[in-house]
Amino acid sequence: MKRILLVGLFLGSLSVSAQSEDVLFDDRWYAGVMGGVARPGDDRLTELTTPYFGAYLGRFFSPDFSLDLQIDSYSADFDRDELNAAGIMSPAASSPDFDIYGYGLTGRYYAGDMGDKHRFYGLAGLGIAEHDNFLDEGRDMYVSLGAGVQSRFSENIRLRTQLEGRYDNDRQTRSSDDGFIDFILSVGLSFSFGEPPRPPQPTRAAPPQEPVRAAPPSPPPAPRPQPEPEVMFEFDSTVLFDFDSSALRAEARAELDRASDILAPRDDIILIEVAGHTDDIGTNEYNQDLSIRRGQSVADYLVQNGVSRDRLRVVGYGETRPKVPNTSPENRQQNRRVVLSILNRRN
Repeated sequence: MKRILLVGLFLGSLSVSAQSEDVLFDDRWYAGVMGGVARPGDDRLTELTTPYFGAYLGRFFSPDFSLDLQIDSYSADFDRDELNAAGIMSPAASSPDFDIYGYGLTGRYYAGDMGDKHRFYGLAGLGIAEHDNFLDEGRDMYVSLGAGVQSRFSENIRLRTQLEGRYDNDRQTRSSDDGFIDFILSVGLSFSFGEPPRPPQPTRAAPPQEPVRAAPPSPPPAPRPQPEPEVMFEFDSTVLFDFDSSALRAEARAELDRASDILAPRDDIILIEVAGHTDDIGTNEYNQDLSIRRGQSVADYLVQNGVSRDRLRVVGYGETRPKVPNTSPENRQQNRRVVLSILNRRN
C-alpha cells in the first residue's frame, strides 16, 4: 500500500506545460540547504518522527528539468519495547540511535513556465544510504519519489517545499527480505550564483537611408564662339550705288574687279559673306530690303567675274549694325556700305 502511495505522489505531480517563448532559460548553478521531519517506516521499530537535514548543489538542464547532487541525514532512536516485541535484544551498553546518511542525485520535472512565481514538480532520486546502528553499519541503495512546489522570491532566491517517499533497500538491520519506506517532509532554500540571463537589447533599425540622388547631368559645353568674320573688303555705298538705288555705278566696277581678281583664285576661302548696310534714314523695313538688294548686286558681279556662287552668302543688315552712331551726315556716310568677309576657310 505504501509503494502504491509513493507512485501516486510521483505520477500526480507530472503536470507540465509548454514554456513560453519569451521566458529566458536560467541555467545558473545554485546551492541550498533543507530541513524538515522524517517519518521512518513502521517496520524500523523506531520513534515516529525525527529531524531531517540536508544540502544540495544543482542546476537546470532545460527549462523543465533540474538535477541536484544531494546529501542528507536523519536519526531516530529505537523503541526498546518494539525491539523486545519483535524478539530483538539490544545489549545494555548499546546506543539506541539509528542514524541514516544519504548521498545521491535527485531530478525534478517542473510544470509551468520558468518565470512563474510558483511551479509544481515531481521528483525522482537515486543514491546510497549508510546505516549506523547497533544492528548494522553497512550501506544500501535508496530510491526516492515525491512531489513539491518551488517558489521564487527573487532572481537568486528560491524556496522548495516537498514530500518525498524514500525506499531504503536496507536488508541487514532486520535481516529482512524487504527494505523500508521512509517519508520526508522538507523545506529547502537555494541561492543561484551569478547574474540572471537578460533579454537581448532590441536592436534599433538603422534609419532609412535617403535615396542617393543621381548627380544632375553636366551641362553641355558651351558652344565655341563663332570667330568674327575676317573683313577683306569694305566698299562705300556712295561709290557703288546712286542714292536709293541697288544698281551698280560704272565707277564701282574698278573696285569690284580688284576684289574678284583676288577672291576667284583663292580656293582656300570656302565661304564669303556679302553684307549690305544702310544708315537710319527711312523705315527699318525699307532699309532692310535695300541692304539685301545692294548685297545681291555685288554678289552677282563677283560671280560674273569668276567667283563661284556657292562660295557667296548674301545678307542684309539694314540699319541694325551701324559702324558709327548715326548722329551726323558724315557718320551716316560711313554706315552706308557693303562688306566682304571670310566666314570659312580651309585649315
